[in-house]
Amino acid sequence: MGQYFADLHAGPESQLDSAPCAIPDSPESAALRGAETVEELFALAKALNFQLRYRDALEVYDRILALEPDNALAYRQRAPRFLNTLQPERAIADLLRCRELGGDEADLSYRLGIARYLSGDYAVAMSEEERCFLLVNEEMGIAVVDESHWF
Repeated sequence: MGQYFADLHAGPESQLDSAPCAIPDSPESAALRGAETVEELFALAKALNFQLRYRDALEVYDRILALEPDNALAYRQRAPRFLNTLQPERAIADLLRCRELGGDEADLSYRLGIARYLSGDYAVAMSEEERCFLLVNEEMGIAVVDESHWF
C-alpha cells in the first residue's frame, strides 16, 4: 500500500489553529503552481492534500468553483477538507450542494452523517447513516454500522 501523505507535510498548528503553514511546496505542488484549468487545479489540490495542506487546498477548490460553480466533484472534495480543518458546517453545506447537483447518494449520506455528528446534530446524523445503510452493499454497510456506534 502506498503512502497516505507526503514525508514533508503540514502539522495541526497550521491547519487547526491560526499558525502560518511553513511547509514548502512538494515538487508536484510546485510544478502545478501555475494551474489555470479545472483539471490542473484539481491536480494541485490533490498535491496539497497529500502534504496535509488542507487550508491551501481549500483555496484551490474555491478557485475551481469560481470557474465552475456547479462542479459537484469540487464540492465533494472540498467538504472533507472542511472537516479536516474543523469546519463541519461548511462541509455540510458543500455536501448538501453536491446532493442538489446529483452526487452519489450513499456516499453523500455517509459523509453527511459524519459531518452532522461532528457538528453536534446527532439526530440528523443518525438519520443520514440510516439512509446510507439502505443504499450500500454489504462491505460499505459494515462501515456504516461501525460508524453508527458513535450515536
